[in-house]
Amino acid sequence: MTSLPNDWRMARLDTIAEVRLGRQRSPKNHEGDQMRPYLRAANVDWDGLRLGDIKTMNFTDAEMEVYRLSKGDLLLNEASGSAREVGKPALWQDEITDCAFQNTLIRVRPKDIEPEFLLHYFRHAASVGKFAEASRGVGINHLGKEALASWQIPLPPAGERQRIVGLLDQAYELRIKRRQAITNLDGLTQALFIETFGTFGDPLRRTANLDSATLGELTSEFRYGTSVKSEDRGHPTLRIPNVVGGSLDVRDLKFVPVTPAELTRLRLRQGDLLFVRSNGNPEYVGRCAVFSEDLVSSSGHASDSFIYASYLIRARLHLDKVNPVYVREFLLGSTGRRSLRSSCKTSAGQYNINIDGLSGISIPVPPLLLQQEFAKRVEFIAELRERYTRQLSHLDGLFSALQHRAFRGEL
Repeated sequence: MTSLPNDWRMARLDTIAEVRLGRQRSPKNHEGDQMRPYLRAANVDWDGLRLGDIKTMNFTDAEMEVYRLSKGDLLLNEASGSAREVGKPALWQDEITDCAFQNTLIRVRPKDIEPEFLLHYFRHAASVGKFAEASRGVGINHLGKEALASWQIPLPPAGERQRIVGLLDQAYELRIKRRQAITNLDGLTQALFIETFGTFGDPLRRTANLDSATLGELTSEFRYGTSVKSEDRGHPTLRIPNVVGGSLDVRDLKFVPVTPAELTRLRLRQGDLLFVRSNGNPEYVGRCAVFSEDLVSSSGHASDSFIYASYLIRARLHLDKVNPVYVREFLLGSTGRRSLRSSCKTSAGQYNINIDGLSGISIPVPPLLLQQEFAKRVEFIAELRERYTRQLSHLDGLFSALQHRAFRGEL
């Protein structure tokens, strides 16, 4: 920051804002005659606040004077199991009346400075990993109120702050719209599924006379992946982070050296289904994606060289009975998710599903030609989604560069 323009200055955060940690949860406050809504880390996301699941705690009037949120407050994640999530910010706009906050969040209340400017600065610091580098802790990463209070903020004159906010607001909105377009396409796939096959589990006309089979009956082979540790060499190996939203993301690959015999056992083929078998979040367990040679070709590695890690399960389907895209979309739908959830087991905070659990899941089996026609239409949606995702990646890169220049006074 030594190269900042002459009319800029560096300021400690606590000289331009009040910095306060939220109130700790306590069993004695789980009930009372002054129950009030409060925000926690789960309510703060990269794209803003998530207010669909709001908890309540007992706060006295005196406590609310300390912990009540006011319009223009900034909320940052104080703690997370993932260092990358620490410091993630959002702006409070009085969305809920008389709302407080918990100690998994730090409140920053600006003094004579635009909250939007600080919001953009915090987003930048979080996205480039500055807060992650400053976090401390084993298992749970903490930013800490004192560490944040002493944070040095690059501060331009008021007019330049407003110009920065205006430019970054526009760029940010473009990214939000592109993300929303991708979300809409994801919803379109499930809407197409219901339009084609009906809602399974309900006595709709389209599904009334369908045969059904267990996933085990529709699968020629289930197999767990390799537990060999990754190295700088070997075969590209898919892991839990590569299974995203029903698709495969091959931008972050690990490599595992395996013997020719292991490669024969673990090599992935077109149409294989990969299931996540273990996660701390039950909604992620059973999440699946179809292995596609076209999809992995973008990685630069031969499609027949891909294998998979031990926290994934491969299902090799009878392709003369079911289409893998149909099976994936059924399992992503509400009926399929309920079946997967009921087949999970929990131990030490981890949710797990095994081959036996997957094998017993019942799946309606429409005519194969109808499944294949559905898969073709989904492929068209997937191509659009991939195009939008590439555009979003490009926008993300431009936005990051714009942020960097903005807070160095180089716009």
